[in-house]
Amino acid sequence: MKSSDLLFRPIYEHYLPILKQRARHYGVAVDDVDDIVQETFLAYYKHYPLDWKDHQVRGALCKILKNLSIDYYRKKSKHPTVLYDPQKVDENAAILDQLICHDSLQTLLEYEEYREVWEALKGMRKDWAQVFFLYIIQDRPMEEVSHLLGTTGAACRTRLSRGRKYLKEKLKKD
Repeated sequence: MKSSDLLFRPIYEHYLPILKQRARHYGVAVDDVDDIVQETFLAYYKHYPLDWKDHQVRGALCKILKNLSIDYYRKKSKHPTVLYDPQKVDENAAILDQLICHDSLQTLLEYEEYREVWEALKGMRKDWAQVFFLYIIQDRPMEEVSHLLGTTGAACRTRLSRGRKYLKEKLKKD
């Protein structure tokens, strides 16, 4: 082992946790902290004397780390990282597949089904339809629906249940 390696080892061991913490403080991504810290030690080893006093070593290491962190952000802003989410890609592919693969007959049949449901909803009692629209279609919480309609939650759940039964009967296939 060279004498410079013997001088550098205590510096490395003492400042490694400090520099990692400081790199995280600068906002360097967790995956990149070790790389930035290693580059900091390498730059210090190549360009600075190893026999400096403790405060000089600390100052130099912190300055190098700060500059490397700034370079890191400059590089990241020019080449942003795009994260690959396989679930999102699969969802988008399924949506595109549905849009592309629909033929005219299938589109017409879906339109007819939607029209039947819409007509059934228009024929539903007004108080049932209000709960149905607010809770099912607008996806509001039951507490909010009951507050908007000025009734209790139990009354809203009853209206919703009756509305669902009505739709089942109205849309029952022969």
